[in-house]
Amino acid sequence: MGEDGDERGRGVESAVKGKDETYLGSAERDGEGKRDRRGKMVVGVEERSLIISTNNSNIDRPKHAHTAMLLLFVRVLIALATRTVFQPDEYFQALEPAHHAVFGYGDLTWEWLAPQPIRSIVYPAINIPVYWLLKVTGLHQVDALLIAAPKVVHGILAAGTDVGLAILARRVLGGSYVDTAVFLSLTSFFNALALSRSLSNSLETSLSSLAFAQYPWDASPNLSPQIMYDTKRLRDTVLFSALACMIRPTNAIIWVFLYAKLLWSYKGHPKLALAFLRQLLVIG
Repeated sequence: MGEDGDERGRGVESAVKGKDETYLGSAERDGEGKRDRRGKMVVGVEERSLIISTNNSNIDRPKHAHTAMLLLFVRVLIALATRTVFQPDEYFQALEPAHHAVFGYGDLTWEWLAPQPIRSIVYPAINIPVYWLLKVTGLHQVDALLIAAPKVVHGILAAGTDVGLAILARRVLGGSYVDTAVFLSLTSFFNALALSRSLSNSLETSLSSLAFAQYPWDASPNLSPQIMYDTKRLRDTVLFSALACMIRPTNAIIWVFLYAKLLWSYKGHPKLALAFLRQLLVIG
């Protein structure tokens, strides 16, 4: 192994050693910790692999940034190149209500004309800042910009699916599978057809993918609570899943099951379960 590899290995090893006390402090107090022949606290194989995986996630950060920029470029390019219509909702349940809110005119369907509209303004509202900016700058008179600007926004949002899938592949399968996962996502014909369109289903997919990427799939009653309960990752999971449910309330069906499974993993740690429920109530 080269010098770079040796330094990287020593860096990860020292990081793990530095975290032994942090992760196993409660276990030692509870008498559940394990010691080697010299009486030193040791980390279980499964837990040590999780710690090493966490530290390795920072090694290739520049590469991840380049991958994210590539994904953004591809999705925005697809959005701008799209000249077809998939279904009417990409206009009448997204762009037209937003255009009407900013400019005072637009084609509104019966859902929006009812005394109490049955559609939520949340998803169309994503386009309102774009139209408003064009209006205040006078650029709305350029038809090409009026069409292209929302496409850029939805192309950026579509890249969330690819980014979430890449993070999920790295955490669940390993770093060697990230390129394959990204390749399959970018070459998916349906992703190319639908992800960059102004459809609430497309944004729901991106938000769900980002939530899945942060969800603790390895949570188990057999793991130490300090490893299972990653505050930042759980907060991001709850945030993205809550946004997905705001866009499409039926998305909650997925999270009722996943969060019930997570609470079951915390059955031996009531304080962690209460902390997680508190996050659900505050964010969700």
